[in-house]
Amino acid sequence: GDLIVKVVNAQDSAARTAVDLGGAKVASRARVTTLAAAPDAENSETSTTVAPVRSTFDGVARKFSYTFPANSVTFLRIRQK
Repeated sequence: GDLIVKVVNAQDSAARTAVDLGGAKVASRARVTTLAAAPDAENSETSTTVAPVRSTFDGVARKFSYTFPANSVTFLRIRQK
């Protein structure tokens, strides 16, 4: 199965964070889904200011660092070996 790391960064600046997966054996790539916007941002019928952005991150290990964007919710999906 996959490990899923969920992080909320409510700060107005990005947060470089150490992640420790313990003894898990994991692939080096994670699928990342991020929602980030200004605190007062909102969606309407005509605009989607807040929408998920999907990407990948290639620095996964048992211990690694990741920079979580300001005002964001981030999901890292990490495949176990």
